[in-house]
Amino acid sequence: MDLLTISPNGIYPPYDGGALRVFNLCKELSKKHNIFLFSQGLRQHELKKLWQLKKQPELRINGHFTEYRYINFTSIINHQILRKAVKNIPDLFAGKALEYFRPKALIEHLSNCSVIQVEMPWQFDVVSKIKPEHTPIILDQHDLQFELLCQNMCWDSYFGRKLINYALNIEQNALENADAVFVTSYENKEKLIKTKKCPNSKIHIIPNGVDIDSYTPTSNSDRTKYKKALGIHGKYVVLFTGSKHPPNIQAVNEIIKMAKNCKNKDILFLVGGSIGDLYTNQDNLQFTGYTEDISTLFKSADIAINPMKSGSGTNLKMLEYLAAGLPTITTKIGGRGLEIIENQTAIISEIDGFLDYIELIKSDRQLADNLCRHGREWVEENYDWRKIAEKQNKIIQSLI
Repeated sequence: MDLLTISPNGIYPPYDGGALRVFNLCKELSKKHNIFLFSQGLRQHELKKLWQLKKQPELRINGHFTEYRYINFTSIINHQILRKAVKNIPDLFAGKALEYFRPKALIEHLSNCSVIQVEMPWQFDVVSKIKPEHTPIILDQHDLQFELLCQNMCWDSYFGRKLINYALNIEQNALENADAVFVTSYENKEKLIKTKKCPNSKIHIIPNGVDIDSYTPTSNSDRTKYKKALGIHGKYVVLFTGSKHPPNIQAVNEIIKMAKNCKNKDILFLVGGSIGDLYTNQDNLQFTGYTEDISTLFKSADIAINPMKSGSGTNLKMLEYLAAGLPTITTKIGGRGLEIIENQTAIISEIDGFLDYIELIKSDRQLADNLCRHGREWVEENYDWRKIAEKQNKIIQSLI
């Protein structure tokens, strides 16, 4: 079967939660089907690769999985100018670019594919208009935009209200016209049914997952080696990772407060990912910035924290922490959509209690070991991408 996946952002190599979701599910599905991933846009760190991507837009990831990157001047405007000018704006105009330019690669694959899956609602309307009438189309809602936009965009200005209302209309249209809607949690499914009147029968829970072979617990001796390599030997490392996503910015601002209030000189807060490009290092707080191989950070960490204050969908970083065997402290929002067993899978706390729990886990080896073991077992059982893709495949098959 030929499956067409359409994304408003470039996917490979995957760096953030959304890209990891698309990549891993496509990779697993490619074991049974031919996957053509049509993606738009130029990610922030890819500006130097512009001409290379324009010259060679097609990347064969494996024998049955290809990503085609479509980039034109609207991509550059959206990713390099509009996102800097308008705080927290998503890819609202990705669909407009497809409507105006009708890329040849997209039109060809729309005509020949068996099923279409659109990642997020922004391209959905134009794709649904130009696809063959009887080809099923799926909307994959990584987040609930009606929830996320209201949390993070500004309603105070006329322009802000216009953008939000425009985005909400796009999302509503996609929800109404999709043959199936994927969400990441039962909680999000209930919100769609209640708030958007989306029929229960077409909403399916396809949770976020983790590559359990890539994220594995680290022995104490190996952890010491990785700390030495990073120049943080002798420190008790508290890890947070994230991209420049608005909820991550809120979380890092809380971590900065924690670091200032932490009196234990042995504790080092380590923040990995592109979110760090926005900040500068402090005595007990280090930012790595964007890095291609983030696994070394997980292998050097003693514990992970997730002080999220907002967000929608589920937090993929939580699954990575737990798969890596890191005792994890999270807020309820950070653990949203995940059926966490409190004090067994992870610690759930208000942010003002994080420091106390960090000290407790640091001093209680048995507690740390129990959290490590139970967290890892829980992820293996419930959030292995391979198992999730099997469920997704059955739903896709039922639509044909």
